Amino acid sequence: MKRNDIVEIRIDSLSFPNKGKGISDGVPVTVKNTLPGQTVLTRISKKKNGAAEGELKEVLERSPMETEKAVPTAIYAEDAIISVLPMKTRSS
Repeated sequence: MKRNDIVEIRIDSLSFPNKGKGISDGVPVTVKNTLPGQTVLTRISKKKNGAAEGELKEVLERSPMETEKAVPTAIYAEDAIISVLPMKTRSS
């Protein structure tokens, strides 16, 4: 895997309120605005020290944690991501 590659990743965990983590080719990849359980298509934007960061391109499979309800009070995408999580899974 190298910079600008497009890879498919299954998001396994949430490291920060809006950053999901998954593994591709044995390399941990962090992708903003994702939820655990999603399968996403991401473009690798940075790679160093055995880890990578990716830019979300498309959600291929939705997470069971997602809800259908819209969040009219969310100003930023990060707010919308956090507001769909159940209270017990939100990190502070």
